[in-house]
Amino acid sequence: VKRKEDMEEDERIIREFKLILNKMSLENFSILAEQFLNVGIKNKELITKCIESIVEKAQMESHFSIIYANLCDELQKMEIPADDIEADECKLKYIAEENAVPVACSIKNIVESTEEGVERTYDIKLTADKKIIKDVASTSLIAFVDQKKILLNKCKDEFEKDYVRQLAEIEEEKDIDQDTRTEKMIICKRKYLGHIKFIGELYKCRRVKTSIIIDCMNKCLAFESQKDLPDEERLECLCKLLETTGKDLEKHFKLLNKKLEKNKKIYNNYQDIIKKINQLKDNRQLGSRTRFMLQATMELRDNDWKPRRAVEEGVETENNRYGYQLNFLTKIK
Repeated sequence: VKRKEDMEEDERIIREFKLILNKMSLENFSILAEQFLNVGIKNKELITKCIESIVEKAQMESHFSIIYANLCDELQKMEIPADDIEADECKLKYIAEENAVPVACSIKNIVESTEEGVERTYDIKLTADKKIIKDVASTSLIAFVDQKKILLNKCKDEFEKDYVRQLAEIEEEKDIDQDTRTEKMIICKRKYLGHIKFIGELYKCRRVKTSIIIDCMNKCLAFESQKDLPDEERLECLCKLLETTGKDLEKHFKLLNKKLEKNKKIYNNYQDIIKKINQLKDNRQLGSRTRFMLQATMELRDNDWKPRRAVEEGVETENNRYGYQLNFLTKIK
């Protein structure tokens, strides 16, 4: 049970990091990101609440999703000790000597046969670049909270929510007026589409694997049980995800060694998705709005992911103007 003083301190930290989140913009990102990292987050509970707050902001403010994705990237710099070395959301690191900088490693069991035929088993530690840490005796294994795993689990849970069913339930509510119903549906839709764009921005920050993005696209294309077509709401999500990640995905595929079976499978899967979209955009069973979105997405792809018309004035323009500058700043910090 937490002491009252600890609970009050946690509440202060939560208030502070939410305040910083509300102030964050493209221009002040570098300054506020540093403040965010030094706010005093010191345990798994706090970093989890922090990540949940970032995801919620990204969902409702999709025009700033590039900020929140880069902030999640910055969070990886934090070293938060884990209480349980065997916990799911923890990563192992070793410290070679007192006050040394922790280095990521994995454990590998080695079985060696001696000249006498006797087998002995021992552990070696491998750093991220596969170098063996020889002096195992002088190192100690430390568990740290894995912020990336917490983030990906949260994103997965939000993505797998039955968005179409949520909209249907709002439509069927009886104790609300039409204006309230419309508002709730707009918020639900905005939140889910915002989440899709956030996942795409995380991919561009290399926090989400290509295989996960392809899997998300396939789920958006899954057929309804009542008809041989995907939900039109999910097709809109697919368009949003492709608009966000398409350029980076295809750049990745150009550099990919397609001779490897795993890479070939992912690449072919992506080509199948594009083929299905090209078929669906001409399907008259879909509404005209959905067909237009699919057509516009394919035209965007044909134009090397460059919009044919200027982006609407407002925050979206600011996002495009400073997007590459932001990525540059986060890399040189």
